[in-house]
Amino acid sequence: MVQDAITGAESRARRKKRERRSRRQTRINENRAIGLYKERFIRLLLEEDRVRRNELFVQLKEDMMKNIAPIRASPGSPRRWKYFNKCKCNLKPSF
Repeated sequence: MVQDAITGAESRARRKKRERRSRRQTRINENRAIGLYKERFIRLLLEEDRVRRNELFVQLKEDMMKNIAPIRASPGSPRRWKYFNKCKCNLKPSF
């Protein structure tokens, strides 16, 4: 469901990108889009009025479009394994 909302917002973002003639390709930040969707999905389900529900969904897509990031090329050289990283307790956890 989140991916469907993201693809709809990305199609709108591509149209705006053509108007601005940007050099880099852009994508919507999926982590932020999931966070926005997670917060607002319950409100969408609980809303009884169809018109208001549609407005909330359109607003959600517009907020997703605000979190557009350029696609950057991957680094040229691969990362090297370092002996001091062999213990995973030393590394920061990620979410």
